[in-house]
Amino acid sequence: MNFKRKILNFIKKENYIPLTNKELAVALDIPFNDLKKFFKILDSLVESKILSINDNKYNIYEKMKTLKGKVTFTPKGNAFFISEGMEDIFIPKNELNNANHNDEVEIEIIKEKSLKSKAEGRVVNVLNRNSNLIVGTFTENKNFGFVVPDDNKCNYDVFIKKGDKNGAKTNDKVVCKLIEFPDKRRNPEGVIIEVLGNKEDKNVQIISLLKDMEIPYKFSNKINKELEEISQLDIKKEIKNRVDFRDLFTVTIDGADSKDFDDAISIDKKGNDYILYVHIADVSYYVKKDSKIDKEAYKRGNSVYLFDFVVPMLPEILSNGLCSLNPNTDRLAMTVKMVIAKNGNVKEYKFYESVINSNYRLVYDDVTNFLEGKKHFYSDEILKEKLLIMQELDDILTTKRKNRGTIDFNFPEVAITFNKDGSVKNISKKELGIANRIIESFMICTNEVVGKYFADFDIPIIYRIHSKPTEEKLETLRNYFKRLNIEMKPIDMISSKYLSELVEQFKDTNKSSFVNYSILRSMSKAQYSSNIDIHFGLSTFLYCHFTSPIRRYADLTVHRSLKNYLHSDNDLPKNYLSYLNITANHINDTEVLSVDAERKLEDIKKVEFMKNKVGKVFEGIIVSVTSFGLFVQLENTVEGLIRYEDMTDDYYIFDEESLTAVGKRGNNIFDIGMNVEVVVAKVNELTNEIDFYLNR
Repeated sequence: MNFKRKILNFIKKENYIPLTNKELAVALDIPFNDLKKFFKILDSLVESKILSINDNKYNIYEKMKTLKGKVTFTPKGNAFFISEGMEDIFIPKNELNNANHNDEVEIEIIKEKSLKSKAEGRVVNVLNRNSNLIVGTFTENKNFGFVVPDDNKCNYDVFIKKGDKNGAKTNDKVVCKLIEFPDKRRNPEGVIIEVLGNKEDKNVQIISLLKDMEIPYKFSNKINKELEEISQLDIKKEIKNRVDFRDLFTVTIDGADSKDFDDAISIDKKGNDYILYVHIADVSYYVKKDSKIDKEAYKRGNSVYLFDFVVPMLPEILSNGLCSLNPNTDRLAMTVKMVIAKNGNVKEYKFYESVINSNYRLVYDDVTNFLEGKKHFYSDEILKEKLLIMQELDDILTTKRKNRGTIDFNFPEVAITFNKDGSVKNISKKELGIANRIIESFMICTNEVVGKYFADFDIPIIYRIHSKPTEEKLETLRNYFKRLNIEMKPIDMISSKYLSELVEQFKDTNKSSFVNYSILRSMSKAQYSSNIDIHFGLSTFLYCHFTSPIRRYADLTVHRSLKNYLHSDNDLPKNYLSYLNITANHINDTEVLSVDAERKLEDIKKVEFMKNKVGKVFEGIIVSVTSFGLFVQLENTVEGLIRYEDMTDDYYIFDEESLTAVGKRGNNIFDIGMNVEVVVAKVNELTNEIDFYLNR
């Protein structure tokens, strides 16, 4: 029997409706003994692109429309196709056609989206290799070596011939160049082009991360001439053109390790009104648009803070020196003077190009301790008086933000201390104090005033926007909470104030972390844009970033706009709106990169710290219950997984309705927010994963 001809004649009929392989077998009356052969022929017709299969149903193959975008790999070797404006498409690893992580590709759909699964595709063409450079750890064997990529999405080792190791030794971090790309049969081959140093060296570890993420961390020599010219500037002449605020009592308040001071505060009280001066470093005086230094700053988009290792947006001579509002030094600033009523409303404001001289460089923890009455080490009575006025105004502004609906997640910061050799000494939870909140309040208030000013005069700038969560995400959140008996209002009644009240309701409960993270996941991402929109999280409108021009390029662009209008220069450059759009998109990308780098290093350091704690007992709280296990967070913020297969006292089943794990025999229940005692079972430095056992 010619099965191939029989199948094609049947499927080519005009009234044919796509059928599954079993339905075709019944329709064509295929004998039971021939089913295996029949199914094989169907498969061969699909492989040779005579038939196509969608949702397990067969039809005549038609050349499908191809899609262009990027593929991003998963640790298991599969990938997702990503293209703007469309849902991700799953690409099985056997359909990657030699594509590599983050390559630009052309794909075709091989399986349409269904209710239960994503659409699937196959790569038909690699359009552009993302990079042929891999950062990883080198291991040497007798006759060859190999590099294990740092990025676990590159789920292969790179083969290195003996003569191509460039002096690398086992456990060195290296950069290797791919010369043969991976396929179904073999690993890629590469040559080592740079040896970074031993993987245990803290700085080598960080530089490897920056290299892997393509974050620039060295400044080009091209800027040296400009830096030399800037360092020789005498600001005495410029000071004569400025409003002189050097007689104002002024302080900076920052972290103990901070070296770049963007902002300084002066404050007074007149009757019921507060007179607040927020002085911001005048970076735009030194960094002119389209200069070589400006282009370097634009490329970075922002500074990256990797604990005590900083990748600055500006060279240190500027970031820590000339621009930084260091104490007892004349500094050029952009000052916003605000008169704030006792209800927190800004009654009036004015902008100045100024010169200041900060009286004190204060530290957050010291100021917090003073305001909480824990320590009385400030002898300057004026300083103490000013700090108390700051606290008063902060209480007013914080209450105002809370009443309007600002969502205060109050996530703890991670504090990591290091030994002299760079190894992790300790990891702990760092709660932010009153002093941190004071500065945050004053900066938010300033950013709102600046954003409103530009909007009132219809002057385009880069705003910081945060759209309302989509209805789909809010419905998902609502259903998620319902499983924990947390009832939410209907979608059309959900506001930032309502979500803020939910966060507050569970603030001191064991479900606080779960509620906070669930709401956070439902949120849209805050972005930079030239379009005017709300900032949902802050429950405000017309918000911009103005207060950190040393470390954020967005703020620098707003400073330049403000200067133009202070000098009555109302003529916008040609294509200015296009420039703002391009800049906003670029700095959105650099922000994502820097946040990812900071998170990755934090995970690396947590794993490094916990690898010496295997077998030790810790107390923790269940923050998530999944189909494969329980995620537990320790008091020091380290998170790990207890797998059901390692819970030997019972057979546990995930109850999707209640988000709990239930023991089949003993009916034990593990719930989100439950306190548990765990033993550190395993630490995987390659995947940055930590496994726990329950301590029984």
